[in-house]
Amino acid sequence: MSVQWQAWRDRRGDRTRVLSRQRARITELIAYARERSPYFRSHYAGLTRDFRLTDLPPTTKPELMARFDEWVTDPEVRLAELNVHLADPDRVGTLFRDRYLVSTSSGSSGDRAVILQDEPMRAVANTLGALRAMPALGVGLVREIAAAGGRMASLVATDGHFGGVAAAEFQRAQRKSRAQRLRVFSVHAPMEETVAALNEYQPAMLGGYATAQVGLAHEQLAGRLRIAPVLITTGGEAIPATDRALLAQAFGSEVRNQYGCSEFMLLTFACALDRLHINDDWAILEPVDDRGHPVSPGIPSTSVLLTNLANRVQPIIRYNLGDSITIDPDICGCGRQFPTVRVQGRTNDLLELQAPDGSTVRLLPLAVTTVVDGLPGVRRFQIVQTAPAHLHIRLDATNNDAWPHLRDKLGTYLARQGLGTVEVTLDHTPPQRDPGTGKFKLVIVQKY
Repeated sequence: MSVQWQAWRDRRGDRTRVLSRQRARITELIAYARERSPYFRSHYAGLTRDFRLTDLPPTTKPELMARFDEWVTDPEVRLAELNVHLADPDRVGTLFRDRYLVSTSSGSSGDRAVILQDEPMRAVANTLGALRAMPALGVGLVREIAAAGGRMASLVATDGHFGGVAAAEFQRAQRKSRAQRLRVFSVHAPMEETVAALNEYQPAMLGGYATAQVGLAHEQLAGRLRIAPVLITTGGEAIPATDRALLAQAFGSEVRNQYGCSEFMLLTFACALDRLHINDDWAILEPVDDRGHPVSPGIPSTSVLLTNLANRVQPIIRYNLGDSITIDPDICGCGRQFPTVRVQGRTNDLLELQAPDGSTVRLLPLAVTTVVDGLPGVRRFQIVQTAPAHLHIRLDATNNDAWPHLRDKLGTYLARQGLGTVEVTLDHTPPQRDPGTGKFKLVIVQKY
């Protein structure tokens, strides 16, 4: 049975059918991982024939990245070669070895991952988007989007092979018509450039980082931005209710949230009742507490374990995402039986920096961090604002050249934003996790 037919047939999330597919896919995935991945062959050495998913030991991003060449199931894929691919900005959205779409996580949990998508994974993602996410919006909204031209503007970090831009550029390269309906806008660009480009493009849908959209909402209310998107989809960061209301007010649009990650970008889809349904026929989310024990529906988790049932080249099994989520205890009123989730994780502080003329310039956390993410020698970093025009950098680096390179690149970016007088200094305190939540925030704004 084809992926497309299965997704359409299971679009209502009938629990008997979905759980049956889950079990079959788990069994297939584990067998494949044990056969083809040296890491998982060792990790599951004591596994008995009759097992449940919860019997398997969890995995973590740092552990898997440390053993990357043993993790992947294709012996021709090696991290050293992937890093060459990732170092070339012209290869964003192109296939490594003509087979695998490559992206990197933005490091919102403090650690960078290199993620591969094989052809089966890409087929599942495309199917879930076309046959589940779009129809779930409701017939009326889909018709309005089509009537407005169907153009999508994606506000993402473009200074690297991050998941959003890699997926978008790959899609754009497939067909000319798709390239015309999907356009990427860099969150690194000065606001006036983005406003002018969006005014010319006139998107029917506006997607991407939530804080980028909030910045555009202020431009819309000021009259400089003049667009009328039918739908706004927020992702990449948690969005407060006040910001969500601001987006709806500024654009007069439907606002829907998204939850996904580089390891599985189509984790959820939003229905017409604005609840996030988990595509749990292909992705399993296990909310856990601080000891790794399961958390009941209705209770916020400390973290969540992801199992990707589609990816074969890079098995992702009980993989600790670090996000706090809550599985809803009830079935959604839209009629779909896929479980729904609320997401508390992935928040960062908005930087508000003082320009030379005394005005305030707002910078997006993910835009700033992706400027320096992945620089040679940088293992981990943290940006701390201590004054209106002062940033401290906490740095864990493998060589002495890392700091001047980071300082220069960040300084160049700030100057482009009209913030050339902002002082960037090295804080000899190493990067720190939040003492209360254990989360690692890349951007911290201290009270001053």
